[in-house]
Amino acid sequence: MRFFPIVAILALMLSLPASSKFCRTTVAPKNFLDGLYRAACAEAKDWLDAQESGGKIQPRTLGRPPIPVYFHIMDDFSRHWITENVYVSQFEYLRDFFSAIGFTFELKKIFYYHEPGWSMGSDDAQLDMMQQLRVGNYETLNIFIVEGLNGNRKDLGLSSLPEDYVEWTSKAFKEDGIRLTFRVLPSWTSDPNYNEGKTLLHEVGHWLGLLHPFYNGCHPDFLLGGDKVPDTPPQAYQFTTCFKPGTEIQSCPRLLGFPPNLIDNMMDYLPDRCKTGFTQGQINRMEYA
Repeated sequence: MRFFPIVAILALMLSLPASSKFCRTTVAPKNFLDGLYRAACAEAKDWLDAQESGGKIQPRTLGRPPIPVYFHIMDDFSRHWITENVYVSQFEYLRDFFSAIGFTFELKKIFYYHEPGWSMGSDDAQLDMMQQLRVGNYETLNIFIVEGLNGNRKDLGLSSLPEDYVEWTSKAFKEDGIRLTFRVLPSWTSDPNYNEGKTLLHEVGHWLGLLHPFYNGCHPDFLLGGDKVPDTPPQAYQFTTCFKPGTEIQSCPRLLGFPPNLIDNMMDYLPDRCKTGFTQGQINRMEYA
């Protein structure tokens, strides 16, 4: 189990009024969304208290154990162009970035495979790949490096979302993990938009329970709009280009004093050079995964 639903604090919070291309997630399961809504209800009080005091949401420290990481490389696509140090570099970037916000990742092993049809296979073929190859329990992160997703080279990454009470025989367990295309590996790709390794950080955000800030668009109830994290203002659409510092964009009407949309959030579709990190609310949410 990676997501622990939180009991709603007040019935009032349930109706509280509120003043592509790059990444795909699995369809959000109902129990995940239900748990997410309960979490948002509980977090709403923290957000409101912070607004009233002029402060920010405070971090939580749950002392979670290290997350084991396994890479599964479909190296038929690379013909050995990509050396192991590239994958290690990607892991080290993931480890160092998340370490700064309270998470520990441990690289356990890098596997290589030569199975035709997996690297550029259909979604069904790659889900079969994940079921056959994943190792560890539900708290283990399995990362599959492929050439394309669902038979195309358009999408860059895809992650499962966490569910409650997952049995090891369940479909959710067998298909748990992240698929990442080799084109976004750091220190290897020549694409200036995706050469820092942040696509994996974005996908790990999904794996730990985060949605895109534009997931549910604008909604008069801020617990239902956007990504359902109180300090991430809901967006009407994804941002795909960099903005000048200080740019203000309000894609949704101002709701309960929400500030303008974030222009540098890790969970948006921005190029790597524009994404700086997660909000404290997003970090707290990942702590519960």
